Parts: sequence; structure tokens; C-alpha cells
Amino acid sequence: MIQRQREVHMPGLYFEQFEVGQRFQHPVHRTVTETDNVLFSTQTMNPAALHLDAEYCKSTPFGQPIVNSIFTLGLLIGCRCMTRRSARPWAIWEWKR
Repeated sequence: MIQRQREVHMPGLYFEQFEVGQRFQHPVHRTVTETDNVLFSTQTMNPAALHLDAEYCKSTPFGQPIVNSIFTLGLLIGCRCMTRRSARPWAIWEWKR
């Protein structure tokens, strides 16, 4: 019996292939509001002025509050899971029990 190596296709880009200013269209999308950011930051007990204080943020390079990075990560994982046919989102990421 001859065993064949399984070919694994990895969609997406490597870090070196990303460029500043690139935009990606995705079938599942959501507008993140200031309320989302404030609620998430306060519920996760993250009082960082960078997320909550508009006056302080005027003096930063961003000029306005930025969205909590963990909220962004959760949103991306949620969008990724919604585009897959699997009813088990943890299987997509090969998470083990």
C-alpha cells in the first residue's frame, strides 16, 4: 500500500506579503461603534485612556480612541467562523479539548 502525503492548502497571506493600506473585502462584516468599544473596554475592566478618553486621545498619533484589540480579535474569529460550514467553530482552529 502506497501512502500519499496529504497536501495542505493554507489560504491567505504570510506576514511579509501584507502591505500598508491594503483593504480586504469579506462577505460577513460589521460596523464597530464607539458604544461597542466603551462597553467592551469597561466590561473587561480595561480602563486605558487610549480606549475611553477622547480628550486624552487627541494628543496621540491616532487622534481619537482606538478599539480594544481583544474586541477586534474576537470579531475576526467570529467572522471567520460564520463563513465556514462547520457547526463546530473550534474545529476550524484545530483547538483540542
